[in-house]
Amino acid sequence: MIMVEEVLGLEDGVVTAPEGSLIAVVRSHSRILEVQQDHLAELRQGQHRVQDEVTGLRIDVRELKVGQDELRADVRELKTDVQVLKTDVQVLKTDVQVLKTDVQVLKTDVQVLKTDVQDLKTDVQVLKTDVQDLKAGQEELKIGQAEIRAEQVEMKAEIGGLKADTQRIIGMITDLAMRVAPGRE
Repeated sequence: MIMVEEVLGLEDGVVTAPEGSLIAVVRSHSRILEVQQDHLAELRQGQHRVQDEVTGLRIDVRELKVGQDELRADVRELKTDVQVLKTDVQVLKTDVQVLKTDVQVLKTDVQVLKTDVQDLKTDVQVLKTDVQDLKAGQEELKIGQAEIRAEQVEMKAEIGGLKADTQRIIGMITDLAMRVAPGRE
């Protein structure tokens, strides 16, 4: 009969699970999740910096937040599963088949997290590109605005000249009318 200590890899009260054992696999996947969570946290910080620069793209950011909330829920579920596994050693002895299924779920979740992290990186790049495009568009608008102002100044000057010409022509017509009909005023 296999003893609990052998299944768990216990020696003098210390877990020394050999490679390939269920606990070693669970720990390995737990470490992978922690690394993925660290990467996810770094990406969130980068995302917040982009949000500060691009207030006009808040709709896209909200969509990213929805995805992040789903990821956080998945991570919380995984943490809960791992905690249950750590605290309930007796369940491990009788429920080995269930744990193997949980390991598969963890592997699938890690792949999903990797895919989601890559999607977040892509979204951040798209947002950065959009910021650059918006800045370039803003510069073009500033140049166009300056050109319109210059044209406006030219038109005002031209209108002023036309007004002066009109006044001069009216004066000439009045003088001519006075000469042609000297008694009418």
